[in-house]
Amino acid sequence: MSQGSVLGPLQFISYTDDVTSAFVKHEVNISIADDKDVDIARRRLHGCVSSVSSWCASRRLQLNEEKTELAWFGKRSCLNKLDAVDCTLTIDTDSI
Repeated sequence: MSQGSVLGPLQFISYTDDVTSAFVKHEVNISIADDKDVDIARRRLHGCVSSVSSWCASRRLQLNEEKTELAWFGKRSCLNKLDAVDCTLTIDTDSI
């Protein structure tokens, strides 16, 4: 349940159920084959986070960018290639 929510678990789920459409819309469930795809992934994630932020605002919820994190997962050899690539997202003035 959301921090500070006055809704019970079932009400919270029914209230937030459609947020997953932002992930589908921006195709964030992707596999990154090599470091060339990082920019594509970053653009999709940026669009998704922006959509989620708008979704939150339309429901009078606040997305705290300072508490939002981005994690990259993969084989060590693939992750080592990411050192040479900018993997951050910038939302408003915050870098994730």
